[in-house]
Formats: sequence, structure tokens, C-alpha cells
Amino acid sequence: MQIVGYVRVSTGEQTLSIEEQINIIKDFCNNKGWELKEIFVDKDVSGDTPLLERPSFSKLYNQLKDVGGIVVVYALDRLIRLSVNEVFNTLRLLFEKNIMVYSIREAYLFDLATQNPIMYHFLLSVLSFVSSMELQLIRERTRTVMRREDVREKIKDSMRKRGFKLYTDIADNVKETVVKLYMMGLPLRRISEITGLSLYMIRKILVKHGVIKLKENECPRCFHTMELEPYSTPLKKIWRCHYCGYMKEEVSTG
Repeated sequence: MQIVGYVRVSTGEQTLSIEEQINIIKDFCNNKGWELKEIFVDKDVSGDTPLLERPSFSKLYNQLKDVGGIVVVYALDRLIRLSVNEVFNTLRLLFEKNIMVYSIREAYLFDLATQNPIMYHFLLSVLSFVSSMELQLIRERTRTVMRREDVREKIKDSMRKRGFKLYTDIADNVKETVVKLYMMGLPLRRISEITGLSLYMIRKILVKHGVIKLKENECPRCFHTMELEPYSTPLKKIWRCHYCGYMKEEVSTG
């Protein structure tokens, strides 16, 4: 039985990149002792596109339909995110060809598939529906962040008009001076007095240059503490700064 990986990303989607998904799949298969034959990638393909209409998945299907196999994905929503009825029909098509699905994030599904196909289809359908709902929430949050970005740009323009300096407005030689003064042992407040920059900007420059490190779960954009989102899972933790909207994902392959 062949074991292959499948990766999908769509344009503008806030998810793991192609490289990140590939690395997770490779690490997972190595840990399991599975021989990964090939990884198929669909780039700029929406989750609403039927499986067999996706270029790479169509090749995957044609390769496995006569011999069977296991398709390993990072998460179920990389494979299917349609209506529950469409999910069931698609999985039935794969199951009839002895093609199983192993989602790393929902890893327990594969074991159920080998024991109880009916329960396997049921759980995958439910989880696909949940993934679809999660997508809607992500889109709403994305629109909120975009609106916040528009407001932030207006605030930046207003700050410039009032004489405030932004990071992008500061000359490189000034940034280098800040780093040198800090390396000489001067405190941040003294550096601020010498350069005329705010303490916030001094710290931002030092972080950008890798001179000082952020604290655990500290937002790299505004330095406020990020909070764990309630829909996080043990395999995928999502941290969010409620002050500026910055988000960070931590994915476990264990």
C-alpha cells in the first residue's frame, strides 16, 4: 500500500505554508516509520474546489485508485471543506478505491477507519463541517484585522503629521547608533534621551536587530502579551494579540 502526502494552500489564506505542511508530513511519516513515496501539492486552490478537479489531487487519485493507499495531510481542511453531503460522497469514492485518509491534526481518525468505516465517514463529515465553520470565523477575523489595518494606517498618517517618528521613517544609521549605544551598556532611557526616540521605538529597533529577545508569548508587533485562542487544540495552538490583531500558530507533530 502506497503512502503519499497531500498539501493545499489557497491565495490569501492564513494557514501554514506549503513548505511548513510538507515538513510536518515528512516528520510525521519518519516518526511513524512510514515510507513516504511522494507529496502532491495544489497551490492557489480553494478548499471549495472538488477533489478530482484539483490538478495535483487528480494525479494522486489516478495513481492510487488501482492499488489503494494512504493519503497523509496536515489537517482535514487541507483535503475537504465542503458541505457534509459532498464530504461523505467524496470519502465514499476514496474508500471504495481503498484510499484511506490520515490527518495529522485529527490523527485518531485513521485507526477508526480500519475498525469501523461507518464511524470513520461520520466523524470525518462532522469534522469537515466544523472546519468549514472555522474557516468562516477566520474570514471574519481577517476582515476585522484588515479594517484595523486601515485604521492603523490612518493613525500612522496622523502621527506623522504631529511629528511622531515611525520605525520605517528612521534612518538606518540612527538604528545602528541605537544598537551600538545599547551594546556599550547604556540603559534604554539614556539612549532615548540621546537619540530623541521613544522607549517603545528603542525597544522595537533592538528586537528587529536581534539584540534583545521577546518574552514568551510577547507580541513582536506591539510588545503586548498574546493570549491563547479558545479554539486551539493540543496539536495546534493559536496565539493572538488582542491589542493589534497579530496571530501566531504553534503546531505539534507528536
